[in-house]
Amino acid sequence: MNTDHLEHLKMIQAAIARMAQNSFVAKGWSVTLVTATLALTVTEKQHALVLLSIVPVLAFWSLDAFYLLQERRFRVIHDQILQDAAAGQPATFLMDTRQVRHKAAGGASTFFSRTVLWLHLPLLFVVLSVGLAANAETIRSLLTCIATALHLR
Repeated sequence: MNTDHLEHLKMIQAAIARMAQNSFVAKGWSVTLVTATLALTVTEKQHALVLLSIVPVLAFWSLDAFYLLQERRFRVIHDQILQDAAAGQPATFLMDTRQVRHKAAGGASTFFSRTVLWLHLPLLFVVLSVGLAANAETIRSLLTCIATALHLR
């Protein structure tokens, strides 16, 4: 393996480390914003605000999945570099993950992977549970109105 391949591998490994760090930070911000929004909902007694917590959950879930997808694509490039070096081919210094998207797991499988789901799905469940509990009276009134409207027809 020549020095060009080694330098390319270092660049890819740095990108993979950055994606992992960004994913970690996204998870932290997701928990922080949801907790802050739920705390604001309880202290200000603005029960409709709890539904606002769904936005950061879904946004950071998507962002976390994107970073994982990019990390997986960089790993494919990493493997290609090793194969090229073993075959004696020159280093390409490829950093564009779009060129390997067909070789890595897709967006949907990344969005629902265990490493992404373990945090964001329970967080979404907590937000929805608190939202239903906090707005139980409003939901009951709405269902009563709907039932009344259906019986009048």
